Parts: sequence; C-alpha cells; structure tokens
Amino acid sequence: MGRKKTLALVLTLALLWPGAGLAAKKAPQIKTILLTWLCAGEETPARKSPSEDADVVWTLKTDRLYQTDQHVDQYYLLTDEAGRTGYVNKGYVRILNAKDLTAGTMFKLPHVASGKPRLPVENVMSAAVIGETDGLLFLPEEQREEQLRPGQRVYVFTAYGNYAAVWDEGRLGYVPRSCVRLLTGAEADAWRDGLRTETGSVSASALLEQAFSMLEAGNPIAARYGKITGNPVTPLFAAGVPYFWGGQDQKIMLERWPDYTTRKQWQGTHDFYEKDSVYVFGLDCVGFVKTALERAGTPLAESLNDLGGKTHCQAGDHLFCSEKNPFPADWRQAAAALRAGDVLALHHPGRHAMICIGTLRDYGYTEEQLPGLADYLDYPLMIHSGENPLAYQRFDCLVTRSEDGRLNKALPSDGGVSLCVLGVPREDAAFTVTCHGRTYSGFDVEGACVTIMSFDNVKDYFVFRPAGEETVP
Repeated sequence: MGRKKTLALVLTLALLWPGAGLAAKKAPQIKTILLTWLCAGEETPARKSPSEDADVVWTLKTDRLYQTDQHVDQYYLLTDEAGRTGYVNKGYVRILNAKDLTAGTMFKLPHVASGKPRLPVENVMSAAVIGETDGLLFLPEEQREEQLRPGQRVYVFTAYGNYAAVWDEGRLGYVPRSCVRLLTGAEADAWRDGLRTETGSVSASALLEQAFSMLEAGNPIAARYGKITGNPVTPLFAAGVPYFWGGQDQKIMLERWPDYTTRKQWQGTHDFYEKDSVYVFGLDCVGFVKTALERAGTPLAESLNDLGGKTHCQAGDHLFCSEKNPFPADWRQAAAALRAGDVLALHHPGRHAMICIGTLRDYGYTEEQLPGLADYLDYPLMIHSGENPLAYQRFDCLVTRSEDGRLNKALPSDGGVSLCVLGVPREDAAFTVTCHGRTYSGFDVEGACVTIMSFDNVKDYFVFRPAGEETVP
C-alpha cells in the first residue's frame, strides 16, 4: 500500500473511532500529592471540571481551611463538608506548605486578608467565648480540625485576616473570627473576677511586687496576689518584660519607658538569638532577678553570675544545694521550707536563676479549680525570665503591629518574665507544645502558660535568701 493511501486510512479511522486520533481529548489525569492544607483570601469557586468555564458546584469560604491530596494540572481537587467534589485553580488559594506548619511559622499561618495582627498588644490573651455558631479550631501541630462548642471559653492572642489565633487549654490554634466573641470591659472583668479568689496565704512583699510588675498585664497570678494582699500590681509593660540574652541593664530597658527599646544582639550565635540581629530589649534570667532585688531595695552584695552551686555549697552559704543539702525527694517538703523571695541559681547545663513566689495553693488555687494540677498545687512556684510560647506570641504581635519603625524592625523574643513549677515530671504535664523550634511542657492556669522544670538535666543548684528581704504591711 502506498504512503498516501496509508495516511488516508489512518485519518479515516481517527475520525470514525471515538476518542482516537487528534480529535480526542485526554481525560484529566488526577495525581496524588502529599496532604496539603489550603485557605482562600476571598470567596473562590470550586468547579465541576478543571476548566474556567465549567459550572460552579460550591464556593470556598474565607473563614475555614481546606485540605487535599489530589491535583489535576493547575487545579486542586477538593471535597466540601457535604461530600461534593470540585476543582479549584491553584492561583486562587494559598497553600499552607510544610514551612507554614512548622513550629517556627505557625503564628503566620492565616495571613490571607491582612498582613498585620488586628488585636492591640494590651489585649493579647483576652478572654473570649465561642458564639452561637460552632467553631472549627485548626491545630497546626496536629494538622487537623476540632469542633468547639458554643459558649466555650478560649483566650485570643490576636486576629489575622479572617482568623483568630487562640490558646485553648494548652493548645495553640486558629478559629474563624466570626465564631469568636471577645469579652471586653465589665464582662471581661466579671469573668476574671469569678475565677479569682481572695483566699490564699501569700503575704505582701516588695520583692514579689517588683517581680510581678514585670509580667504581662492581666496575668492571673499577679491579679490574685493583688486581691489577696490588697496591693494591686501595675505592670511595667503591657506585654511584659521580654527575654534578651545577656540583658542585665534595667537602665537600657527603661530608657524609652513606657515604650520598649531595642538592641542589637552582641553575643555569639545562640540557638535562637543571632549576633548582630536587633531584638526587643529586656532581661535575661540573671538580669531579671538582679533588677527585681534592686527595685525592691535589697540588692545583692555580689554578682549572680558568680553564684556557682558547688562554690557556695562548700561555703555553707545556702538553704538548699546539690552538694551538701539537696532538695528532698518530695517537692512539697521543699516548698514548705522555701519562702517567697528565695532565689534559686542552677546549672542545666547553662546557668539559670529564678525567684520562689510560694505555691499555687498560696494564691488560692484548689483541686477543683485546677484538676490537672491537683498533685502539684503544693510544689514550688517560681518566677523567672525564660522561654515561653505565649511570650513569643505577645512580642511577635508587638513588633508586627508597631508603627514605630525602630520597633517594627526588631525581632521578637522567644520568652520573657513568666512562671514555672519545679519538680513536675515531663510526662505529667497537661500539654507539650512546640513554638519557633522550641518544645515546652506545662499547664494552662487561667490562660497563663505555666511551664515546668523537671530537674532531670540540672547538674547543680544553690538556693539562698536575700539579706534584708522582709514582708511589707
């Protein structure tokens, strides 16, 4: 058969055979991909087929997240709550990639409609309630959604676009803003007062008041101290005092008061802080203890940096020390022997320092109020400048919202003045959360993240009582 006849036969077969030849269109080939979370910056159509002129079967909303593990060319294949499938152009949705879902960027997750958080820093950790409509809490660390019930209480960090970043019993996640009603004014005060109590045994102390003043506004422990003693605490800064590696000069911290100041990190590379990067200035652990003592009128006769556990244990200048008089196995006995205002210096493996403020029971907490902490209400409760996931969020909000170019260019701290409980086993913590590459274990105490120090990796320690520290009337 000649070449012309062969070509004519092939063309004839192509026209007669359905789906054959040049006239046939290939069916869209669906490919499986890794599970991907998506969100839409505006209402976005999901179409019946991968074509811009195909019928719209449903519409993506801006107040929820979607997931898919399939795509076709430039389209994702999604399924809605009703089980309907639809194709969405990749250019119309924002992909929450692996970087978004890591601890270091989880708070950047819902930047869809707005680049700046909308909640003022002083309202960070405001009490809120889920409205009449159920809310879906998206938990980035677990990559899943969970239903919240109407009337459920949460604490709101801030709002991004159509999402509110919330703290719910140790979980960090996002809910649609339309589902959350912020409690403000008298309603918020009434709710907070309903959680507080005047029952407690903590005594008024100049040192405690100076230490508590460096916590964030609205901290529940500081508020309970004020109600029990009748001495309300005024915070130095709305978001509290941030942690700054090597920060030990309160003059620098207060040079722009009541505004924050910034400084370039002068020390070498740290696992969070980088040399020559600018951060919101605050105090490190030693700087916090030293500043609290100085402001209370009981400055140390020597540098806290020199308070090595072994040296002072050998000298006998201690209440407890790892060398000669270690903490008892029962941490309740240790707490009974300590007094609010005692200072703990330890090595784990870096140096750290903190101030004892009593126990949770001293602030009126009961087993009914804190069932998850029932076994640890009588363990030593400490205040220090250290790592804390809620502190990171507060200072991230601070620098992001700031209209001050100096502060706006600074990096947030990964911690600040906050609270922790000694001796709690890590496995007994109510939650473990990862934020910005750090993992924290702790408890939710009226919206405050109270971390734990298990003492598993403490090499040596030393507890002393500052001279001249007395209770105040």
